[in-house]
Amino acid sequence: MSEKIVSFVEKECSKVLSSDTIEKIKDCLNNCKASSNTSNETQNNSNGVYNKIPKYVYKLMSLSSEKDLCRIIEIICTNKFHCSTFSEMNDPMEGVYIYEYLAKAKDECAHKKRDEILELIYKKKSRYKICSFSGLKGFKNPAMWGYYTNGFKGIAIKIATKDEVSNIKEVKYNNIKKIKCEETTPEAISSFVEKILTTKLDAWKHEKEYRYLVKNGVDKQYIGKINHVYIGCPYGNTTNYEDIIEKSESLIRYQIYKEILEKFLKLKDIKYKYCFVGEDNKVKN
Repeated sequence: MSEKIVSFVEKECSKVLSSDTIEKIKDCLNNCKASSNTSNETQNNSNGVYNKIPKYVYKLMSLSSEKDLCRIIEIICTNKFHCSTFSEMNDPMEGVYIYEYLAKAKDECAHKKRDEILELIYKKKSRYKICSFSGLKGFKNPAMWGYYTNGFKGIAIKIATKDEVSNIKEVKYNNIKKIKCEETTPEAISSFVEKILTTKLDAWKHEKEYRYLVKNGVDKQYIGKINHVYIGCPYGNTTNYEDIIEKSESLIRYQIYKEILEKFLKLKDIKYKYCFVGEDNKVKN
C-alpha cells in the first residue's frame, strides 16, 4: 500500500478508531495486492434466465460501526463484494418453492423420481452464491436507505457492470414459485434453480432488486468497477441539521466514520456525493 494511505491509517484513523480496527484496516489494504479486481476465478453462468442487465447497480451498506467501516474499506480496496448462500439471505422464504410433479403415477417408482429431482435441486441451489444490488429505482427509494443504511447512516456504492457479465439477473416478484420439472439434466436443474433464486414474493417488490449469481464460487466476487460512492446525509435538507446532529450520539459517531471514509475515497481517487431525501420523497444527490 502507498505511503499516503499508510500515513492516513496510522495518523488519522488512530485518533478515533480502536487499535484492533486499525490492524484490520491494514490487513485489508495489504490483501489488495493479492486480490485481482479485473476477474473472478469462477466461470460466468450462461443459462440466461433473465438478460436485462442495467448499466449500473447500487450496493447499499450501513456505516454505523467500526466493523461497517472496515468492510467498506475492504470493498473499495479489492473491488470485490461478499456473496452469500440462499439460506443466509434476509428473506425467510428465500429459495422456497412449490414442486408440481407431472407424473400421474402414484407408485413407489414415481415417488423415488420426485425425491431424486428435489435432492438435485437442493444440492444445486446450495452451491450458488448470491450478492444483492439495487437498480436506479431502488437507489432512489428512501425506504431502501432506511433498511440497508441504518436510516441514511450509510452509503450506496455505484458499480458499472462488466459488459461480459451474464451473472446479473433481474429479480421477478410473484407468489411462491411453482415449478414443474421431470428432467434431471444439469441444464434443466440449473435453469429451475436460477428461476427459484431470482423470484421473490410481491412484498419485496419495492426493492427492485438485481442479483449476481455464481455457481461454486468464492465468497467475494468482482462485479464491476466502482463508479461513485453516495454518502447518506440524514436530515441534510433541514434548517436545524447541526442541532439534530449534536444531540444524537449515533449521528455524531456516524459523522466520524463518514469523515474517515471521505478522506480515504480521496486517497483512492474515487468520486463521492452526499444524499438526502428531497421534498418529493425521493433520494437526491
